[in-house]
Amino acid sequence: MASGPAPATKADELIKRLAFLAQSRGNDELEVGRIARDANALMDADPAGAHVVLGAVAAARGDAAETKHRYRIALRLNDSFTNRRNYSVSLSLLEEHDEAFDVVKGMLESHPNDVELLDHAIRLALESALLSEATRLCDQRDRVAPNRKNRLASQIREVAAAVAARSFTEGGVREALRTVAEIQRSEGVRTVRVGITHDTVEQSFLYLRGVNASPETVAALNERLADSIIEKPNLMEDPGMKFVVAFGAAEVNGGNS
Repeated sequence: MASGPAPATKADELIKRLAFLAQSRGNDELEVGRIARDANALMDADPAGAHVVLGAVAAARGDAAETKHRYRIALRLNDSFTNRRNYSVSLSLLEEHDEAFDVVKGMLESHPNDVELLDHAIRLALESALLSEATRLCDQRDRVAPNRKNRLASQIREVAAAVAARSFTEGGVREALRTVAEIQRSEGVRTVRVGITHDTVEQSFLYLRGVNASPETVAALNERLADSIIEKPNLMEDPGMKFVVAFGAAEVNGGNS
């Protein structure tokens, strides 16, 4: 079983360097390479930490197989809270939301009052279109921290209410979001922020995934997304125009709740 958070280590410092890099400048291969070299230098002193960092480096480079390989080794060596949390974050970076959510869901069984973990789980549940699960987690978070709101909670509840009213199905939303993720994985574009706007007149939703990319790249991504949806008649019907998905350019230091 994963233990609670441990004191900061050199590996934690390297993970923070990677996170800062992703949020401030995007991928800088020169700096990513330095972090990888520093991680390899840790292999004798802290092999689990070294493999965690190398797994995070692989995620930054878009290499899912290497990411999972490194974290499997790390978790065999040290199945800690921090290492599992980092694994979930790395999977999320790869747009592997279902797997990332499975990791964090297990952690919440032993750490149900961890607000940051709940925030991470809520976003992953939304990205996987697990709306009933996301709503339950929002309720849990409200009980844990009633004075600190999650910015996605009201949006999630509105979408869940639309599903309950049969405007569209949870399965339709899930397939639409998986299409978005497939395109991102193939293009190597990173999510910075997600959000949903609700048109109460038309009773429709716009799901916008803010990515670290130029306006020209975002336009190309949206064109490819539109083509992919047109090729899937089921998505044209459900969710159709009641839940529209799109990419948007985002500030690289935007972050997520």
